[in-house]
Amino acid sequence: MAQRVVITGVRRASHRISAGELHQMMGRAGREHGGASCLVDVVVEEQDEDVFDELETVDGMVVKSCLTRSMSMLCFHVLPEICAGRVRDVGSAEQWFSRAFGCRDGDRPDVEAVFMELDRFGAVEWDGNLIIPTSVGRIASTYYYHPADVSMWCANFDRLFVEDLTRDDRAVAWALGSVSHNTVSGDVSDKEWMLDAFLDELPAGLRLVEGSVVTSMLWWSALGGPPAGKLRYQMKALRDDAGRVCRALTELDRCVGEWGMTGFFMMLRQRLEKGIPSHLFPLWAIRGMTKAGAMALYEMGVRKVEDLDEMLPMLEDGGDPRLIGVVKDAVRELQEASG
Repeated sequence: MAQRVVITGVRRASHRISAGELHQMMGRAGREHGGASCLVDVVVEEQDEDVFDELETVDGMVVKSCLTRSMSMLCFHVLPEICAGRVRDVGSAEQWFSRAFGCRDGDRPDVEAVFMELDRFGAVEWDGNLIIPTSVGRIASTYYYHPADVSMWCANFDRLFVEDLTRDDRAVAWALGSVSHNTVSGDVSDKEWMLDAFLDELPAGLRLVEGSVVTSMLWWSALGGPPAGKLRYQMKALRDDAGRVCRALTELDRCVGEWGMTGFFMMLRQRLEKGIPSHLFPLWAIRGMTKAGAMALYEMGVRKVEDLDEMLPMLEDGGDPRLIGVVKDAVRELQEASG
């Protein structure tokens, strides 16, 4: 670890980071076991000087391990070691932890309880002796997600496909967002109407995991639903992660669920990255089509590519020349494909 850390500013966009997050950044320095000292420089604007008062708590500057604070955290961090073959049983798990910073503080994890929890998530198979990673565990480790979330995604999308809810964007948002760890939070005071609209129209029987309602609502926004307002940064973070999420889901499809929905997840990634609602996707997918063009066609009554031929005369009567060109190309390709 670094012997000196320099932190310039304590704001992310217009929001000041918490003292806890600042403390974490400061903790990058001085992790030489044995009590070596280090230096941290924190440079702030005058308006943020009170952040130092927040840091002056009991043991506020003492760097401590967070690894054993929760069973969930231990599960997350030991799983990659299991997948890599470095942890195979209780003994090798204890040996792994003996090199952790927390061990120097005198912490001791309940390894058997950790193994049982991972087994409960379906991330490993443990017979009381040897521990073996499952496909769920390997996917969680590869894509750096908590195994509980990967297990929940598997159950959520299995239900989505069984109940044929893939065209319902609220249901898709539920499948993505109703997990326990990969969640976001924020002030929804200006979006209570949006939250009500999401929950009121959520298909019957779909229940959200505690603490996941904001995340699910923002996945709906990322899928082309209502704008996220003050929560746009949280929604953007979800959208930026869409590629990794969809790759993990594609692996789940191939190795666990066997749904045969690779095409759906490819489409889902495109929709999330571009904010395309399900009803517009067939039109937006036309080569050269914009979201605005797809919306204009949809409002004219076009629902699928095959409807374009009938709509072309109406478009040519004072329509957008660029949109007319895209539609003509699509109609020509359709005619050539049909022979």
